[in-house]
Amino acid sequence: ETSIELDKVRLLNAIAGMEDLNAPAPEEHAAYDRLNTALQARFAWALLHQLAERGMQMAFEKALNAIAASDGLQAKFSFMGCKKLTEGMVGQLARSLPRRLQHLSVDFSGCIALGEKAMRSLVGSIVGLRQLESLRLACEGCVSITDAAAQSLAKAVAQLPQLTLLDVNLSGCPDVGDACLEAFGSSVALLQQLSLLSLLCADCGVSQRGICGLASGIRGLPKLAHIHLSFHGCVNVGDVGVKALGEAVGTLGQLESARLDVEGCVVPVDRRTPVGSAAIARGLLGLQSLSLVDLRLQESWIHAEGRADIAAKLAHHRGR
Repeated sequence: ETSIELDKVRLLNAIAGMEDLNAPAPEEHAAYDRLNTALQARFAWALLHQLAERGMQMAFEKALNAIAASDGLQAKFSFMGCKKLTEGMVGQLARSLPRRLQHLSVDFSGCIALGEKAMRSLVGSIVGLRQLESLRLACEGCVSITDAAAQSLAKAVAQLPQLTLLDVNLSGCPDVGDACLEAFGSSVALLQQLSLLSLLCADCGVSQRGICGLASGIRGLPKLAHIHLSFHGCVNVGDVGVKALGEAVGTLGQLESARLDVEGCVVPVDRRTPVGSAAIARGLLGLQSLSLVDLRLQESWIHAEGRADIAAKLAHHRGR
């Protein structure tokens, strides 16, 4: 018996969990099947982007079937910049998601064809993932996504009671507006296990109405430790909305890190009364567990005087 044949026997016995690695290996074993299924899923994941880019619909569907057969607890898909990803393909992906999923990450950034039909297909499957603990969904630059489609995603989140991480990027989706943000606020309020919230809506159509709705939802969330919000370039974001946001952040007693980007926003009220900057300062200073703060305020409604006030108070807070 050659060393190659002996290595094969030992490897098969190890996979099958046999005590004697030198004994004749089983010709069939459930462990072999599980490993084959897992390996097929790995290869399928690696090929998906390429298959979509080439428009190979049938091969794309077979790859998704291999992933679904693995019945894993984690799924990570990336179609970043894929110009040929169709709404039909997204529907196939949605139907293939294993019901036992605990962690789901999908990156559609730059997929300009992704629209309302695709989003609703995905949402229809996400609501059935009742064991989901983390959801990451990147749709940056998906200009065809409507506010109604984004709102359906926001409402679906409310049906995921085990969620501890929610990371949604809708930046560069100009039709996404206040209805979506208000829906996220209503849903997030129900997620009592949530520890990380990232919601990026740069260059979207949101205004202070939507931000007030979101702020209402995050108030007092008992386990929220990390928050990242971006309204960069949203010119209708006003002092009143960010005042509500600052006050809401101040109620998060377990908060460890806060990132807030309102760069390029415009205030529709008197600049001499920067109530938003004062609310942010008060909210952050009351949080004893806070260790990281990242505020992006350049060319925003918070003028230089307000920014200096925040910086001085935070410096004093760190020195206590």
